Amino acid sequence: MWIKLFTNSKNTERDGYVWNMLSSITYALQAILLLVAVGRICGTADAGLFSIAYAIANLLYFAGTMYGRRFQVSDIREEYLFNDYLAARMATCTLMITSAVVVCICGIIFSGYDGIKCVIIMLLCGVKCVDAFAEVFYGRFQQQFRLDISARINVFRFGGSMVVYICALAITRQFLFSTIIFLAISVLLFLISSVLIGKDYFGTKVGFRPEKVKGILKQCFPLFVAAFLLMYITNAPKYVIDAKMTYTDQAVFNYIFMPVFAIRLLADFIFNPIMAKLSLDWDQKNYAQFRHKVSRQLKIIVILSLGGIVVAYFIGTQILSWLFGYDLAVQKIQLTVLIVGGGFYAVINFLGIVTTIMRIQWRISIAYIITSMLTLLLGNFAIEQFGLFGASFQFLATMIVLTAIMAVMTVIAMPKLRTSSTESSDAID
Repeated sequence: MWIKLFTNSKNTERDGYVWNMLSSITYALQAILLLVAVGRICGTADAGLFSIAYAIANLLYFAGTMYGRRFQVSDIREEYLFNDYLAARMATCTLMITSAVVVCICGIIFSGYDGIKCVIIMLLCGVKCVDAFAEVFYGRFQQQFRLDISARINVFRFGGSMVVYICALAITRQFLFSTIIFLAISVLLFLISSVLIGKDYFGTKVGFRPEKVKGILKQCFPLFVAAFLLMYITNAPKYVIDAKMTYTDQAVFNYIFMPVFAIRLLADFIFNPIMAKLSLDWDQKNYAQFRHKVSRQLKIIVILSLGGIVVAYFIGTQILSWLFGYDLAVQKIQLTVLIVGGGFYAVINFLGIVTTIMRIQWRISIAYIITSMLTLLLGNFAIEQFGLFGASFQFLATMIVLTAIMAVMTVIAMPKLRTSSTESSDAID
């Protein structure tokens, strides 16, 4: 039966690593190739519109997930049932779509958004809402140590929807109509894959417990605040460019900004598969192992970041110019600066996982609030005075500040780890 293509595995741990890598690559390629396709087929202006709409959808995506997957996966003792997580996700996805409507209304009133721009924003928000709803299913697989299943499904969903969208663009050359097709195929592939394949993993109990749903939302709220503000901080230059500059400027910045996520995604290959194991180490007080795994992931991120910086400086703009069909030679320094910021961005995301497992997410939210305030104060000035150059350095500066604050707060919050690690075996280190 075709479902066995997604569920059969002789070595779930190995397949989890392999398919998680393929899933991350497919997800990264989807964002990149769709931007390439829109730019080459429909023009740079439409690519700029796609970029800002996609950035808004990605920001609201965190309202849809409340960043609940990390909490769900780390719920090793299953204090909350799958149906509780599912009900909470229905509520947050409703919030996401409502927020998208509010953004469009505010855009029309204050920023002169036209109807086409609002429709594109709503369509891409719909696509990301499907992704947000699907996350609760994937969290269940991963919670059951079957990351390989969720990763296989993601390859199928992201790859399939990407191919259909690009084909629709190539055949119709209509940006709006193709985006409608994108939403429709995203819904269809979700229903075919996640619901049908995962039915044996979701439990047999019907209904949910309202008090538990409230508990999930309460526990995940600081994760949502942190993730939402991180996405805002990351994409803040795009919002200012949208208000102050042209769609072409928006497209150019997104062309050189796209590789920023590469380092984080490469790091995801390594630390996503061990998230459940890290949670188990912390729960069982295996602090030496926990510390060793955290240290190893940080070292890997540094190595990947250094490699990305070298590639960006020497051949980065040549590769991107060829990929997007737009001369980006003058953006060499900006690209390199963004890649350096991307390394810090990967560290921030990993520290977010660590702090969630340690259940100190409320404290870490303070770091994001401080940095977002800094972004608000400096963002407009940097871009108004220095254009895309200022946007690049603003991103780097905020990533450095946020990393420093998070690192300090994480270390301060870990006295138990430091003390108890001497009682565990240090042979690992």
